[in-house]
Formats: sequence, C-alpha cells, structure tokens
Amino acid sequence: QASVALARIESPDVMIRRRLGNGSGSAEVDHLRDLARLRKHMQSRGDVFCRENREDLYTQFQALAALSTTMGVELAPRSFRCTYTRNYRTLFPDESRSYSSDILEAAFQNTSEMWVNGIKFEFSNEVGLNAVDLQVRWSSCLETIQILSKTKGNLPSSAKRVLGQALSALDEAWANFERAYITELIKIEAKARDILAASIAKEMNLQAVEKAFANDACKPACWSGALSSEQEGLVQCISQLNVAANSQGKGRDDFRAGIMVAATKILERDSSDSGSGCSNCQDKGARSVAAVLAAGVVDSFNAMRLHLREVARCLERVDPHLSNNPELVEHLVAWERSWELGHRYLLKPELLACLDDLAAELLATQQLIPELASMCENSDVEFFLILPRLLSLRFLSDPMKQKELIRNLAALPGVPCIPHRALHV
Repeated sequence: QASVALARIESPDVMIRRRLGNGSGSAEVDHLRDLARLRKHMQSRGDVFCRENREDLYTQFQALAALSTTMGVELAPRSFRCTYTRNYRTLFPDESRSYSSDILEAAFQNTSEMWVNGIKFEFSNEVGLNAVDLQVRWSSCLETIQILSKTKGNLPSSAKRVLGQALSALDEAWANFERAYITELIKIEAKARDILAASIAKEMNLQAVEKAFANDACKPACWSGALSSEQEGLVQCISQLNVAANSQGKGRDDFRAGIMVAATKILERDSSDSGSGCSNCQDKGARSVAAVLAAGVVDSFNAMRLHLREVARCLERVDPHLSNNPELVEHLVAWERSWELGHRYLLKPELLACLDDLAAELLATQQLIPELASMCENSDVEFFLILPRLLSLRFLSDPMKQKELIRNLAALPGVPCIPHRALHV
C-alpha cells in the first residue's frame, strides 16, 4: 500500500532515477516490486480498465515509460503522428511514448467493426493482428516484471537484458497498433462526416448560384433551373443528415425542395398583398396562417444553412457521432418540425384553404368574444376545448369550406367517427 501511495505522489520518472541512481544494489528490483504490486492492486478490482483503475493505469504507463528511458530502451519510431488530424495531434503532440489507457483498452477489446451514425465500419486485418500482438507483448512484459520482482539482491545483467527486450518489444507493438488503429479511426471519422461535408458543399453551390445573378433585376431562365436544382440537392443532403444526427426528432428524410418553393411563393404573395394596403380582415387572417407556416420553413432552412457555413470552418472538430453535436441537433429538430408542417399543409392548397378559413373565423369570433383572444394568446387549456367546437360549427354552417380539414382529422387515430355522408357533401 505504501508503494502505491508513493507512486501516486512522486513522479515515476523522478522515482526511478532516484532509485537507480542512489547506489542501492537492489534499486531496480525495488521498482519492479512497486510495479508488480500496482498490477496486483488493479487486478483485485476485476476489470483492469474500470474507472477506479484509471489513475493507477496512468501511473503504470508513466512508470513503464520512465523505466524504458532510464534503461536506455530505444524508442520505437512515431513519425507517423505528423499525419494525424488536429484532434489526435492534441493527444499525441510529439514522438514520445505517450502510453494511453484508451489505446490499450482498444487493443484488448479488438473489435472488428464500429457503428457510427447507423453505418457499419470494419477495421482491417492489420489492426486486428497488431491488437493481438500488443496484448501478447503487454502481458509478457508484465509477467517478466512480476518474475524479476522476486529477485533477491542485485538484478543480474542477463535479467536486465531480458527486461530491456520485453520493454522494447512492448514499445514496438504499442507504436504499431497505435499507428494502424488511429489511422483507421481518422478514416472512419472522415467517412462518418461525409454527409455533413456533402451538405456543406451543396450549401456553397447554392450560395454561388444565388450570388451569380444577385444584382440582376431580370434573371435568365437558366438561373431558375439552376437554383431549383441546387436547392433540391441541399434539401436531400439535409434530409440524410437529419436521419443520421437528429436523435431528438423523427429523423425524416422525405422532404423535398418543393416545400421551400411553396413557402417562398406564399411569403412573396403575402409581402405583395401587405404592400398593396389590403385591409380585408378575412384575407389578413388567411394570409397569417400561410405566412406563419411558410416563414417557419424558410427561417429554419436559412438557419441550417448558416450553421453549415460555421461548421465548414472547423469540420475536423465536429464529433463524428453526429448526434453528439448539440447545436447541429437543435437546428435539425427545428428544421424537421417546420418542414413537417410545411409538407403537411403548404403542398396541399385545399387543406391550407381550410386553415385559412378557420383562422379567419377565429379572428371574427375574437372580435365578438375578447376573452377568446386572451385564451388563444396564452394557450389556455380551455381554448383547446373551444377550438374543435368552433371547427364543428364552421363545418355545419358551410361544409365545403372545411370539408378537407374534417376529412384529414377523421383519418387520425382516436378521432370520433364522422358520418360518411358528411364528407361527401
């Protein structure tokens, strides 16, 4: 216990140099005993890689690296780290041993596949073979330390040679596995971000088309076709991104650019009507329904585009498990919610006309009953009891104005049966 406590308090490198340089004939053996006791202490917890062992593993790695350096064990080449991405260069900034529990645990797990964003990725045979080699070298090195820790007196030259060979073999196996494993992780992460990268590329293409004729009052016919094509491409990419990353929504991928086209036309018409000074109350109410839905579609689409531009500047820093990026998920949730409404209503003029008519009826009723306006504004529970009754009265007063909405509601589960004849007025 005292040895373990010392290992935690004192730097492993300082501890080894102090013991090996103090003239004590059994200094090396003393240190090997510390490592052996530390190993036994970790094994007593069952899983060597459990959270409780993290600190002891770090101490063990530092001690092994310091022992290798002190004994003059040649460092295995690690120049391959210069090819790492920024994230991994932060973890492995130089060519030192930098033993890590994540690397060792990956070697012992030795999984042949990895699932990211619902896609299966397989590691090469090289990774698997190097993982097995590291397992063998790690176990062999610790067994060598365990055996040599029982030496009485000085550590013989032959024993030092065996220990040096074990440490050298471990370091070489570690470097080989790290290179193969991290290199393939980087490739997997890049592929996992492919859909995000594709969305960024499509957004840039759409930007270029929009800017090409931005200052032209009369845009050529080809511009409209190019714009529609790029919009469709971006919407499809966002839909695929929604499937991969939207863990809080439905992950729908059936939206198309026609929703955006319909929303844009509605907003243009609404702006034109507002500018003409139209004061008809019913028309203003009807426009507000369509405009709110259309604005939600356009705003969420533009917000998604803006986020893609921001991500483009730091794509490597995006978590390859896309659902682990909160801001991305937030934008996708908003996009899916507004586009689902757009898909349900904006592409169906008859159904949208029913909502327009109902909104106008609601506005007219609020003029007669001011308390209803307050209920609506505060989302009062009583309002949701009144609204179905108001719809029913409107349907009875003019069935054709609400026929399509009633038909859609009747198809929903849990809605009371509506007489068949009522839907065929």
